[in-house]
Amino acid sequence: TDERLRNIRAGMKNLSQLILGASALIQAALPRILQPVGREADVLQQFESRYMSILRTNAEICIEECKGSAVISSEAPEAAMYAMLKLDLDALDDSIQTDTDFSRLLLVEQNMSLLPGACFTMPGFIRMVICPPPETLKEAFRRIKEFCNAHMKDHGSVKKRRIG
Repeated sequence: TDERLRNIRAGMKNLSQLILGASALIQAALPRILQPVGREADVLQQFESRYMSILRTNAEICIEECKGSAVISSEAPEAAMYAMLKLDLDALDDSIQTDTDFSRLLLVEQNMSLLPGACFTMPGFIRMVICPPPETLKEAFRRIKEFCNAHMKDHGSVKKRRIG
């Protein structure tokens, strides 16, 4: 019996090393292997419910925090753990010409890392992960608004409408 298991293990290892991904055999077996039963199934269901509730709440926070902004806007994220925030780059000073400039300076000035939309063929957007606790997400928006206010274009001596 040990010899047969050893041969199976060696065969599985050989299969997994011949291709760049999991073999069809492994892919077919994974759903059954990973399917929780009994108490584990209940715990997983509770986790999923709690996590989906957090994502819904955080998606609502994104919409609310973007309201009235002269620079950022967001549609309600759907089926994702992130939101794509649209930037009005024309409202910002000349140091920010692209979403990449925005992301780079935001990291330097506010110690926040948001990916530029250009990474996802969506120039003019930034991607924000919405998984953190609501208070962390609100702090992130506070920093984004502070950053945007610091980079608003001047119109004479009066800055455009401040955010938040």
